[in-house]
Amino acid sequence: MYRSFYFFILISLSIFFGCHTIAQSIQTDNDFRHLIGQTFKVGADPDSLNNYQYTGGSVITPLENRNMVIITEYRLNQNILITFSRMNNTDEEIFTIEDVLHIKDLQPGWEFKSGLCRQDQAEDASILAIVNPEQKEYSNDVKKAWRFTWQTMKLEEIPAKGVDCLNEGFDLSFSS
Repeated sequence: MYRSFYFFILISLSIFFGCHTIAQSIQTDNDFRHLIGQTFKVGADPDSLNNYQYTGGSVITPLENRNMVIITEYRLNQNILITFSRMNNTDEEIFTIEDVLHIKDLQPGWEFKSGLCRQDQAEDASILAIVNPEQKEYSNDVKKAWRFTWQTMKLEEIPAKGVDCLNEGFDLSFSS
């Protein structure tokens, strides 16, 4: 009887700590919320990036939308800082940061994707996701997903189910 009890306790603790570890695998925080509202010029990064380095960015605004919104990605080791900025002065190319996402300690084997994701096979440049790249054109092993909403100019978490992201360079054949 004691053996069954100890086995039950062991299984319960394993499940508890295992779920806790899984839940911690994608961590976000509010460390960079102070950037919201800051303005900057194209080519000049916002202040207070704490050694994060620019690694890329893209325009996510539909062509018919006159208010250009850009997503910019900065990295420091396994940490990723994403800013969403709106152009508020087209003559001087001045942007205002509308929202930020800080992903801490991205686990090895997982990738951050932006501008290359779909929901229910409909392309949507405003979707961001943490994906496990698979050996196929689109990866649907999505751990977490977000969407930038045009009405509120904010990022919101969305269900990962139905989201998939393009694997850049999948099945590239080079002939010599």
